[in-house]
Amino acid sequence: MRLEYATVGWNIVEACVAIGAGWLAGSIALVGFGLDSVIEVAAASALICRFRCELTCRHDTHERVERGALRFVGIRFMPVDFTAVCLL
Repeated sequence: MRLEYATVGWNIVEACVAIGAGWLAGSIALVGFGLDSVIEVAAASALICRFRCELTCRHDTHERVERGALRFVGIRFMPVDFTAVCLL
């Protein structure tokens, strides 16, 4: 769990710095990098919720929570995938 919290903290700092620097420099690539970090924060937050459920919830809810977390993460990464495909 500590690793997930550290990942979220690092990505929040990374997103703020990248978006701010990209905005000041007029760099769409740097702003995009920062927005990717925002997506990673959302995904890591879903995994934290999943891990917490495994530690505290009843056994029969684990599978439902895991499916929900996977769906949430997959949907959050779709814009990144779409952008990568369009740029190829």
